Amino acid sequence: ATGRILFTGKTNNGMIHEMLKMCGAFSKRFATAGDAAAKHFNANGDFRLKEPSGEQLVPATHFQKPASPISKLLADVAAATPTGIDVPVHQVFVRHVGELIAKCVVPDPAERATPELALAHKFFQKPI
Repeated sequence: ATGRILFTGKTNNGMIHEMLKMCGAFSKRFATAGDAAAKHFNANGDFRLKEPSGEQLVPATHFQKPASPISKLLADVAAATPTGIDVPVHQVFVRHVGELIAKCVVPDPAERATPELALAHKFFQKPI
């Protein structure tokens, strides 16, 4: 464990904003569905960013899907290889755990890894 929180918003709106920055824009279908959707998104799926100074409408196109933000974040945090672990083994481990986390934090449940797929991920496979 790194001791770092992945999404650090202080409110529900702040948490959603952090997720958008990390994962990219939600699909319009996902952003506009649900009882609380209108609190955070308009009918086009644009984000209603609520700050102390007021509300700002941020177009969904502002949140580009990053290539692999979680893998990069983990690589930065886990840059030092623990004593007694081979560097290549550590690098593969960090890459695999990053891929697994990325599949598990996809906001839309229809696109998120199921528990079965997550448990079948190569992170859980015994190294050769």
